[in-house]
Amino acid sequence: MRTHGTEVYHYPGGAGKRLATCLQVQMVPELSTADWGAKNANFQVLRETDCPVVLGSFWYGWKNALPNLLTRRALTTHIAVVFCSG
Repeated sequence: MRTHGTEVYHYPGGAGKRLATCLQVQMVPELSTADWGAKNANFQVLRETDCPVVLGSFWYGWKNALPNLLTRRALTTHIAVVFCSG
C-alpha cells in the first residue's frame, strides 16, 4: 500500500465538484500516486470564493521527500501543467 497520495478538495454542493473529479482523474496517473479521491471540505478558501474552486494536495504523506521534490523546477512545472489542463 502506498502511503502517499493525491486528493482534490471542493466545497460541498458547489460547482467545484465536477472540476475536482476531473482534476483527480488527470493527476493520479501523471504523478503515480495513490488515488485518495475528490473530497468535500468546508475550507474557507473553498467556501468564500464566488466561482468553482478546488484545492489540490499532491504527494500527501511524503513528509521527508516533499521539500526536495518541490524544489525541482521541472516537477513543479509538470504539476502546474497537469493541474491546468485537467
